[in-house]
Amino acid sequence: MTRTEKLGIVYRSFSQFHENERLIAWVQRQRIIVWLTPRRRKLILLFGALIVGFQATIQRYMKWDDTGAQTWLVPPLAFPVLLALVYLLYLAAAHFQKLPSAIRRRPQISLHLLFWAMLAFLWLTPDNGGFLRNTLVLVAISLPLLLWSRGYMLLS
Repeated sequence: MTRTEKLGIVYRSFSQFHENERLIAWVQRQRIIVWLTPRRRKLILLFGALIVGFQATIQRYMKWDDTGAQTWLVPPLAFPVLLALVYLLYLAAAHFQKLPSAIRRRPQISLHLLFWAMLAFLWLTPDNGGFLRNTLVLVAISLPLLLWSRGYMLLS
């Protein structure tokens, strides 16, 4: 048997792990599996997403404006604004029937109007608007990533 054939057998045994009784028995004996209850996994995912999101926001946009002395404030301020926006959209989805009928009929258009209103506001404000305007720019840059997913959350 060649090395490639051996690797193929190992790959098949792991790719079909749900049928591998020895692997299932080994996983069930591990203490970490018992400790990782669904509630703990959700908390780990929540805090992990917050940490990764905050780190990605800072890493991506920390260098985008070197003109202001308060540039370092922009990402730490934009991140909670984005989280608050996502939470408000979650509340809107949870209480969908209480929303105005225009928003209930077309949630995607409503979210896009919010985005375009934000862009119009940024276009009308001066470029040297300070770190609050730069924070809004960062939120506006990040908002297209949220529009479709949060819009479908509203629809569902």
